[in-house]
Amino acid sequence: MNDKATEHYNITLYEIEQGTSLNQIRNILKEYEAEELYEECQGIHLAIEIVSFNVLTELIKQNKKQKIKIRWKRK
Repeated sequence: MNDKATEHYNITLYEIEQGTSLNQIRNILKEYEAEELYEECQGIHLAIEIVSFNVLTELIKQNKKQKIKIRWKRK
C-alpha cells in the first residue's frame, strides 16, 4: 500500500473504533469511488474487510457450540 492508502486505512480503523458503523464507512467508500480516489479507496476497503473478518471470527469463537447462519451480501 502507498502512503495515501495507509493513511485512509488508519483513519478508517480510527473511525470504526469511535463508533462509525460499517454501513456509514461503506457509504463514504462509494463517495470516494465516485470521485475516483482509488488509492484512498484501497485503504478504506482493506480496513472494512479486516474489521469484518475479525468480527466474524469473534462471533464464531463466542458461538462455537451454536450453528451460525451467515448471509453474504453481494455488492
